[in-house]
Amino acid sequence: MLVAAAAAVALLAPQAAGQTGLHEPIPAPQHDPFYSPPDPIPDVAAGTVLRSRPVTVRALAVTVPVRSWLMLYRSTDTHGEPEAVSGTVLVADTPWTGGPRPLVTYAVGSHGLGPQCAPSYQMRQGQDPELGLISLALSRGWAVVVTDYEGSGTPGPHTYAAGHTTGQAVLDAARAAQRLPQAGLDPAGPVGVWGYSEGGIGASWAGELAPPTRRSCGSPASPPAGPPPTSNRWSATSTAARSPGSPWQARSGWPPHTRACRSARS
Repeated sequence: MLVAAAAAVALLAPQAAGQTGLHEPIPAPQHDPFYSPPDPIPDVAAGTVLRSRPVTVRALAVTVPVRSWLMLYRSTDTHGEPEAVSGTVLVADTPWTGGPRPLVTYAVGSHGLGPQCAPSYQMRQGQDPELGLISLALSRGWAVVVTDYEGSGTPGPHTYAAGHTTGQAVLDAARAAQRLPQAGLDPAGPVGVWGYSEGGIGASWAGELAPPTRRSCGSPASPPAGPPPTSNRWSATSTAARSPGSPWQARSGWPPHTRACRSARS
C-alpha cells in the first residue's frame, strides 16, 4: 500500500505539492445512498450513466491532482439482466492535444468481498493498493475509469472472478465514462483495457466481448500494448494468458505474463 501511494505521488508530484491534510470521514458504500441502484433499473442502453458526483482521489493523505467522479452506470449481469454498477472516472489534469484523449478502463485485482473494499471507496480513502499502476496512465495525460464490478460497492454478493459479468462491467464502464459530460471524453475516442490479477480475467473477457469486428492478439509473453492508436477502437492488455481449449485464466507477474490484444473497426 505504501509503495503504491509513493508511486502515485512520485508520478504526479509536481502538481500534488502541498495538497495534503486530513479529510472528512467518508461513509462506506453500505451507508452511502449513492450506491443504492434505482428500482427498477431504467430501460436504457448498457453504459448509460445513472447518476454521478465529483469526488476527491487520494494517495494516503495526498490529494491526487486529477478531475474525478463517482458514477453509477447501467451494465448487464451473467444472465443478461440489467444491473447497476459503480465506478470512478479519473481525467488527468493536463491539456491533451493530438486527437481525442485516450481512455483506459482499468480492471483491478482482488480487493476483498465487503462493500468497503470497493475501489471507488478505497481511492477516496487514500488506501487503494493499485493507484500506483493507475497513475502510470494518468501521468501520460490519459483518462482512466475503474469499475467496482458487480456487487462490490453496490448491494449484493460480489461476483468474484465471474468472467462474463466482470468483462461486461469493464466494457460498460468505458462506455459510461465517455458519456459522462463532465469528463469531456470523445465517445469515438480510443479505449484501452488493462487488468491486473483478478482484473486480468475482466480485461480478457472484455477483449472477448468487445464489439469491433477485426481483432489480432500477441503472444502471452508480448509486452503491454502502447497508447491505443486513433484508428483502433479497443486495445486490451491484461495479466491473463489463454491456454488452448480453455477459458481465459488469470496469471500474476505483469508484464511477463501479458497478452496484448487490439481490435479495429473494419
